[in-house]
Amino acid sequence: MRLLRECTGLKKAPTKPAKEAYVICGRRSGKSTISSLLAVFYAIWGDWAQYLSVGERAKVFVIATNMDQAKIIMGKIKGLLGLNAFLRSQVAKTLAWSVELKNSVDIEVKPASWRTVRGFSSRCRLPCCPRIREPTGKALKAMFSEIRTRTRKSGP
Repeated sequence: MRLLRECTGLKKAPTKPAKEAYVICGRRSGKSTISSLLAVFYAIWGDWAQYLSVGERAKVFVIATNMDQAKIIMGKIKGLLGLNAFLRSQVAKTLAWSVELKNSVDIEVKPASWRTVRGFSSRCRLPCCPRIREPTGKALKAMFSEIRTRTRKSGP
């Protein structure tokens, strides 16, 4: 609880899950691994049936910064789905840029481009981005300002 209070200023723990989170982390901090893990978790254990009509498939997108990162993330997703018999049993079909699961959910990895992600409806999007360009909200702007100031002082 002390760590929560120090990092967020909250006096008590939240009672509802967050709808959105901003995670600030540097290079080689595991962003691709965590995005892959979250995609597999939400695809297998998320209850998407209430959002689907007959014959429709839910899509969990991981948005990568470029094609190279998309390949890495897709490899991690396929690796996670091959870890044990239960996860392997959930896979219906594996394609180059997506995995179709037996529960009518597809995990897709796409590079960040308006051409590749337009026209799809999705229930879960996991951007894996190296930086956020435009922070919103006073607290978030202040936090980014402080990080920039500290980085400039300690940087090369």
